[in-house]
Amino acid sequence: NFSAMAYHEDIHDANAGSAKQIVHALNHAVTHDQRINVLQNALAAFSHKNTDLHSYEVDIGAIHALTIKLGYCLNHSPQEVSVVCTCLHRILSGCASDRKLKVYQEIGAE
Repeated sequence: NFSAMAYHEDIHDANAGSAKQIVHALNHAVTHDQRINVLQNALAAFSHKNTDLHSYEVDIGAIHALTIKLGYCLNHSPQEVSVVCTCLHRILSGCASDRKLKVYQEIGAE
């Protein structure tokens, strides 16, 4: 017997695992090709309307990882800036208000 709730939890767990992989890849992408690949994957992974999942993405460090990539791109790879900003926007526009405040307090005030 496969309940709708169990299905929802399985999907959420799968998406959470994907988010962890993306953040890990963002933190370790060094070459141009690696960055392009992970940013394309991030763009796809963060394109959803699940507030809890966007909040989870904040909690696991996606904003921090993207902010570091943004700083690098601004100085070395301007063509990647719009993709990084789009990823940031998708997460921040979709997460819970308390996470937006957390991000502002940790990063935005700088």
